[in-house]
Amino acid sequence: MDAYTHTILAVIVTAVAYYVGRYMMLRSITLTDEDRLQARRLITALQAINHMAINPEPKQQHTEPKPTQLDLFLAEGSTGGTD
Repeated sequence: MDAYTHTILAVIVTAVAYYVGRYMMLRSITLTDEDRLQARRLITALQAINHMAINPEPKQQHTEPKPTQLDLFLAEGSTGGTD
């Protein structure tokens, strides 16, 4: 695709997005107080779920860590792949 074709397509897509947005704004649905209350409840619930994901409850730490793969090789007498 050459530069002219790209420019023409970009202008067309931008114009379509602009005019579709204007059309949707003109046809926007007016919200009632009940709709706003339900939307606020949904937002509150989503924020609580998001907060739980960001700040999970602390888990108990194991006192003895599990050995890593390298520790297992060194425990069997290998030099870790240098022999």
